[in-house]
Formats: sequence, structure tokens, C-alpha cells
Amino acid sequence: MEHISHYLGENRFKDAGKNGHAAPVIRKMESGGWYWISRVVLLSHGRALKPSGIAVYNVLASFANSKTQSCFPTHRTIAKIAGTSKRTVSEKIRLLEKLELIHRERQEGQSIYHLLAIGQVEKESPDVQ
Repeated sequence: MEHISHYLGENRFKDAGKNGHAAPVIRKMESGGWYWISRVVLLSHGRALKPSGIAVYNVLASFANSKTQSCFPTHRTIAKIAGTSKRTVSEKIRLLEKLELIHRERQEGQSIYHLLAIGQVEKESPDVQ
């Protein structure tokens, strides 16, 4: 955990567990409840999506079936979880489709979202090193 202390500029992790303080628990992927998004979403599309678009994409990713990468939350559910309006959800869904990050299909009055395979970053954002 030395690298964490380096970035934080402190040694609070190095001495964790001493003086009666509990050591921090590092997250474990095998415990379930995890989902992932591609770094490319942030590096290539983060500026266009803005925080609300990234939040909408994250909500979709959190609902996506791990094998089919499809999900069907309502705009109301997405808005509630992302902390945004239904109008913003609609706008960001259209943008995610335009950026080819998702594909939406209508089935019996319900939207089904498919998270699409994402290409490699051709050129990183100038602010990213």
C-alpha cells in the first residue's frame, strides 16, 4: 500500500492497525456486487458525456446482465439513481447511442439497452498523461 500513501502524501495506511485503530479493508472483487466500465468510456468520451452522462452509463452498466450486457431500467429509475432528471437521462441516452456506447431497442413499450463493445483509444485526451 506504499503507492497509496505516496499519492495521498501521508502514511496513514502504513501504520494502520496500530494504536487500537482498525486497519482499512481493501475492496475485493470476488465478493460480488461489482460491475465494470471500460476506461475508454472516460478517456475518449468523458468530456462529451459530462458527469451526468457518465452517471447514466454507470447506472446502465450496474443493471447489465454480465453475459448479455443488456438491461431495461426505466428513465425514472436511472434518474433516481444517477441523481438527475428524466429529461437529462433521455438526452444522455441519445448521446450514448450517438457515441455507439449503447444500442437501444423497443420491445412491448419498454426500452432494452445493450452495452456495446468499445474500440481502443485512438488518441488520448490532451489532459490525460
